[in-house]
Amino acid sequence: VRNTCIHSLEDDLSSLVLSIETIWTDAVEYFAGDAKTAKRHQIQAEIDGIHIQRCEVEAHIDGSWWEAFDYGITGSRRRLMAKFHGFATDICEALFVVKGAVLHESFGGDHVAFISLVEGPMRALCEATVRLMMVCHKACIDGQVDDEEVDQLSEAIDAVVECRVALARAFHRSDPQLCADLAEEQLFLFALSEWSRKMTVLAQEVLGMHGDGSLSQREGLCQSLKDALVATWSPSRMFAPSHVRFALMNWVSIMIVFLMGYYLSNSVFDP
Repeated sequence: VRNTCIHSLEDDLSSLVLSIETIWTDAVEYFAGDAKTAKRHQIQAEIDGIHIQRCEVEAHIDGSWWEAFDYGITGSRRRLMAKFHGFATDICEALFVVKGAVLHESFGGDHVAFISLVEGPMRALCEATVRLMMVCHKACIDGQVDDEEVDQLSEAIDAVVECRVALARAFHRSDPQLCADLAEEQLFLFALSEWSRKMTVLAQEVLGMHGDGSLSQREGLCQSLKDALVATWSPSRMFAPSHVRFALMNWVSIMIVFLMGYYLSNSVFDP
């Protein structure tokens, strides 16, 4: 029965990974084209919707701690998936750069000539990074990094690094001018390279956790309570403009309804 937080965390993280893969694959395909299409709006909607998925994963990371107090294989799975989610959050921030590049790309000027030189390495880097992400995801959700997964991670890391170098060489061979005509293309390639770099760092850290034994180190109850208390009452979070606005809007609406119910019940709602 998959009704626990750790299972919900696994399902939501799998959905998040699938969304990230779809966005990058669609974005690469879009930039490899030669004209604007309605696909840009689909990519925009996919990127906008990923914030909800991130929040759901974060909630289940917090909730799953109480199911096993970070002990055993469940604790290892939670720690690995939490690490994956941390990197996924950074990757999702880069997707807003992708959204801007996709929406503002005009496909004019030297776009076709530039893309013809970098399309092959660009597609190869995307495919290699997707594969690395999937291997990392598999290692994180099962909570164990065995020898087979170590070999797969190492091979996938080498492939991504090789593809990133190939893309950099193709980019320099194309000798693009820093002009508005190719601004979106260059921003997109930068975001793609950053995604691949982040996934490489994640894979290396997972391998490091396997090598130094930190995968088995659980977070104690006292430390978890301390972190939760600090996170809840942290002034930087309490007084963040978005949080203050959210609290104020809800407090005002609740108080208005409360006062209406207290003072206007006889005069308004009596037959």
